[in-house]
Amino acid sequence: MKIALTIGAYEARSIIADAQRQINLYQETNPPDSPFPFTFMPTPGTVLLTTAPVIGPVRQTYTASNGNFYVVVGANVYAVDTAWGWAHLGTLSTSSGYVCIKDNTLACVIVDGSPNGFAINLANNAYAQISATNFFGADRVDFIDGFLIFNRPRTNQWYFTFENASYAMLIGGTGFDPLDIAAKNGGNDIINGLAVMHREVWLIGGGVQSGGTSEVWFDAGAADFAFQ
Repeated sequence: MKIALTIGAYEARSIIADAQRQINLYQETNPPDSPFPFTFMPTPGTVLLTTAPVIGPVRQTYTASNGNFYVVVGANVYAVDTAWGWAHLGTLSTSSGYVCIKDNTLACVIVDGSPNGFAINLANNAYAQISATNFFGADRVDFIDGFLIFNRPRTNQWYFTFENASYAMLIGGTGFDPLDIAAKNGGNDIINGLAVMHREVWLIGGGVQSGGTSEVWFDAGAADFAFQ
């Protein structure tokens, strides 16, 4: 007996009415005169390439601009080579929650919402905690025009590094200008995160229920504070 499958995975509020799963199938619409509305094509399965050397949640994976591949598992930070070998670089100050990673072609920065951040030298995978003055931690980090930009956790402020800041500048004391910090001024809610889109900095405020606002800044090239 042939049964016409009309949709993919679906579960009604009552599973007595409808409950079906679609696993490793791609739904393709058939011509209107076909006796069956859809054909479900098989899709390739996955192949296990490697396994993390420790047990824990994979909190983030990141491919840097030079091709280096980094993985955060629990509190552990690893560099994974092309032969799927794992090299332990160091640890974060947290073992759960969201992790954000970005690089500026010289150094890779890892933040996790805590006051601490960590940097990786893309040239040799050296790893250390960011100790530069005027680093406040972040929930999110992104990159625009040579600057690594951060939100200051639980505030309406955001800030950024010197242009093309090196690994040595981030783990030393000269990675940040104390004047390169600003507040989201369109609303008084905190910045939950930020993102760079179309060479613009999007500052994402609190949720709708809390009256959240968001605003967009761009690189105006000013000498004292680059963004407006």
